[in-house]
Amino acid sequence: MGAFIDAGMSLSSNSILLEIALSKSTDKEGMLTLLNQYFQLDFNALYQLPSYVSEFDDELASVSSSYIQNKKEEHRLAMSRYKRSVVVWEKALEKKKTEMLSVCTNDACRSGGINDVRRLFSVSKPVEPQESYIAKERVYVSLQTLFAWQKDALLLQFVKKNGAELIPNKLFLTDAMLIYFIVDKSGKNTVVKP
Repeated sequence: MGAFIDAGMSLSSNSILLEIALSKSTDKEGMLTLLNQYFQLDFNALYQLPSYVSEFDDELASVSSSYIQNKKEEHRLAMSRYKRSVVVWEKALEKKKTEMLSVCTNDACRSGGINDVRRLFSVSKPVEPQESYIAKERVYVSLQTLFAWQKDALLLQFVKKNGAELIPNKLFLTDAMLIYFIVDKSGKNTVVKP
């Protein structure tokens, strides 16, 4: 870090802060202090969590679990309605087939009548609801959130001392849903706004 600063390099990307937060280094506070002295860091920014980081999957799953459960319940109810509508549709189809066949006297008429009924009813056939796969797509978190999840009290105090506030993080799901959530100092996740 010292060599980086001594060389007069500019901090062109804040991703280095995320790299420090996710590293196994024992002197994260020292590196962040040094960077803050030279570059006046914003400790209230959100950083995109790389997709390969799976360390916080349990925490993120707890954030999205209520939304995903609601979606599963909506799908279950939609399937129930669909199954009832299919039964009604099949009864109407059989009734119409019976009507068409009652006027027929030969096999050609019967085949044609059945085909006509199938074409007529194919437009009104209920469509089965599809359950979409929902998972995390992108996650934007604050350093304070990362340190709370890592249960690092010293770094939590450090970022708080440097002006970090409790700000909402963002979780984008694969069904285009955006969930805002906050994480307190004990690491407890609370959904602010789905």
